[in-house]
Amino acid sequence: MIITILGASGFVGSALAGCLESMGEDVIALKRPDFDLNNSDSFNQIPSNTEILIHAAGHVGNSQNDEHIWQTNIQSNYYLIQFINKYRKPCLVIFLSSGAVYGTQPDPVICESPKHPENLYAVSKLLTERMFETLVESRFVILRLFFPFGPGQQPPRLIPLLIQQNVKGKKIEINTDRGLPLINPIYIDELISQIYKVIQKPDESY
Repeated sequence: MIITILGASGFVGSALAGCLESMGEDVIALKRPDFDLNNSDSFNQIPSNTEILIHAAGHVGNSQNDEHIWQTNIQSNYYLIQFINKYRKPCLVIFLSSGAVYGTQPDPVICESPKHPENLYAVSKLLTERMFETLVESRFVILRLFFPFGPGQQPPRLIPLLIQQNVKGKKIEINTDRGLPLINPIYIDELISQIYKVIQKPDESY
């Protein structure tokens, strides 16, 4: 089984590639600078015999440059979808989205909860989900990640940022006066375990 990971230099992508390789899976890890979502020519690096394509690439979090988020997380994904539909046709595509599509809600979030993206990054993830649902011709699974954390992750990601502030003795405020948001971070090993279950049985719910 050929598993190709886009964004294998990122926190989740690199951990996923390393874990799958240690399990004996045949992994193709595509990473920057050679693989760049904003350069459609680099899509040709996706092997034609890819059976499972895991999409973990893209800009993560907010940015002062909205144009960058738009180009990297929305526009580039449109061209990527067109490419894989025409030239690759993997058996399964897994898109790693974000729990940010739900925004801040007073109740625990489930898949069917209303989507209330509160910034352009969250909007970009939701729009890409819609593109996958509308345009992708392969079987696909969308996974919305909620604050993955673990060794090697750096600020400004949430958990290492909180640890850094705590070590420096800074006051930490993460909730509004209503006690929101309520979050449930997931450790990277558990996240990879869940992704691997999807790889093995993509039609089941977890």
